Amino acid sequence: MGEPLRPRLFGHPISRRGFLVRSGGAAAALALAGCFGDGGEGYYRSLLPADDAPLALPLREYAVLQAAARRIVPGGVEHPSTGEVRVAARVDRELGFHSERLRRDVRDALRLIEWSPLLTHFARFTQLRADEQDAVLRAMQQSRLAIRRSAFAGIKLLVVFMYYTAEPAWPSIGYDGPWVPRGPDVTWV
Repeated sequence: MGEPLRPRLFGHPISRRGFLVRSGGAAAALALAGCFGDGGEGYYRSLLPADDAPLALPLREYAVLQAAARRIVPGGVEHPSTGEVRVAARVDRELGFHSERLRRDVRDALRLIEWSPLLTHFARFTQLRADEQDAVLRAMQQSRLAIRRSAFAGIKLLVVFMYYTAEPAWPSIGYDGPWVPRGPDVTWV
């Protein structure tokens, strides 16, 4: 008949007991990181421009959103950065018009992005170098765990949508704006 199917962790077979032990250890590590390794509001405030303050998201998740947005749409010579387009501010403002359930889901996805590298890189997402952040996001995108894929996909959708619908990004993609003229009081941000 052959060998019974066993779940795999990092390419190696793992027993049910091994899975539970590792999962418990991972949960404990994340809980400890949340209690002791947080860095406080001051750490997250230092990641943001002085004039930037969230409306719907907590400061911590807002800073993670800024960091993730920089990696999802890195900008470049001919493309404005997500900071110039104010992607995080646009996402945050939009979340203010939606239900608490959606805001909670976005906060949870951002927390997962921030804390999941603790298991592989022994640091939070916001503490990693750009190439390490790219690797974390790529791993989330390709993960076997639906929750990790969904968290990444949701944040990526928000970031990409808010980036490419902002007027400063239009020239870089060859879009010259709407055909119907807008009134003078309409602004983006």
